[in-house]
Amino acid sequence: MPVQLHSLVCQNCGADLKVDDSVRFVTCKYCSSRLEVVHDPSVTYTKVLEEMLGNQRSLEREMKLRRLSNQLVELDQNWERYREAVSIKTKQGHLIEPDSRTVLGPLVAGLLLVALSLSVGFQAGGGAMLLGGVLAGAILLVVHFLCHGIRLKAKEFRGIRHRYLRERTALKGQIHGLEKKQAARG
Repeated sequence: MPVQLHSLVCQNCGADLKVDDSVRFVTCKYCSSRLEVVHDPSVTYTKVLEEMLGNQRSLEREMKLRRLSNQLVELDQNWERYREAVSIKTKQGHLIEPDSRTVLGPLVAGLLLVALSLSVGFQAGGGAMLLGGVLAGAILLVVHFLCHGIRLKAKEFRGIRHRYLRERTALKGQIHGLEKKQAARG
């Protein structure tokens, strides 16, 4: 059975090409473009593969950009939920984040209560003095554990915020890099 040759034109440079029915891909001898030969029932033609690959790469970049943007939005939403959960909300609606300086309030209040219990105990004398000392010791223990818990919570908050900012910076960098590639390609 004789091989039937089709006369085609290179989509890149317009050169004449002779191709048989079995060929799916060719390289133009004149401009070196890689071409796909499309055999439809009514017509046979060529497509430049680089254009198709370029479009595919552009779509892949666009999908990756959307995925990264969605990850950034999700990261920000998770951070805000966590921040609201561990922060104290003022009457005006402002959030006070956990901080080691918040130890000062309970510490001052505890020391005032200790001074009060000791002074009442000393003024009453006798057994009340012993009771005042025991009460002062109990207050000091409660204040110590409360302050320790606040410091731990503040340290944990700083670590989580640091990780959030690091991940956010990395995502923003990836997004910026993809946007630069998109802009360069047009």
